[in-house]
Amino acid sequence: MTGRRWRAVRDDRGTFALELAIVAPMLVGLLWMIISAGRLTVTASKVEIAARDGARAASINHNNGSGLRVSQAVDAAVKFSLRQNGVSCVGPPGVELNDPRPDPGDAVQVTVSCDVALLLGSAEHTVRRTSVSVLDTYRGTT
Repeated sequence: MTGRRWRAVRDDRGTFALELAIVAPMLVGLLWMIISAGRLTVTASKVEIAARDGARAASINHNNGSGLRVSQAVDAAVKFSLRQNGVSCVGPPGVELNDPRPDPGDAVQVTVSCDVALLLGSAEHTVRRTSVSVLDTYRGTT
């Protein structure tokens, strides 16, 4: 009888379920991190495109005589670019323009920031990108 008891103690039934219960949360967490990192990378690329479009809009609209119109053009270009590229920020995107009235030859710097929601919970990460465009010295009017 001692042989049968020894076999019953050494039985491996249920070990796979136990191993799966230990490893599964780690695998799910790793998968969540990989998907979130990919989402942030893609969003950062699209926010950089929006910053470039905003800097280009500022360089095109620099001679209209009003710094307010330049800021509006930059804001509209950034929002349009984000919408066209499918980026949804949590709240409105932040748009900063270093000089609303640049002179020919100056560099216009546009910084765009966007809060991106991660997959689970209420976690957010801010993506911030900057682009610079130099105004053509010989461009007189737009």
